[in-house]
Amino acid sequence: MTIQTGTRLDGFNSPVDDNGLPWILHQDYSAEPITLLLPIAVDYNGNPLKITDNVRLYQKKIFFPTPFTTLPEVTVALNFIDATPSNTSSANNIRVSAFVRPNSVAPNSLTTTYFTLVFATWSKSRAYGLGVSWIAVGN
Repeated sequence: MTIQTGTRLDGFNSPVDDNGLPWILHQDYSAEPITLLLPIAVDYNGNPLKITDNVRLYQKKIFFPTPFTTLPEVTVALNFIDATPSNTSSANNIRVSAFVRPNSVAPNSLTTTYFTLVFATWSKSRAYGLGVSWIAVGN
């Protein structure tokens, strides 16, 4: 068994993501409506939580220092949040998420050499910077 760890911090001064898109998590809108399935959150029926309210994403490939020989299990945890609710919103909620993009959603998002980290925010939340710690376990 091999264990590798690391950290990642991105924000509105970051370069474009792997899809060529800039950091837009600090804006109140998204260019086109999308549905986000949060792989780590479930609704009251046990189904993946679907969020359709103004989702903004930022995705980056994180390369392992040493390639694995088998597909590893990867866990990420938020360790830094620089975020605020919208100035125009009366709500005080801050909605952010960080997760590993599953291969079932996008093939080759998790390989023996890298994983795709996704930062997301939705509704009226504005994220100026987000950071994660990650751990990968495999052979």
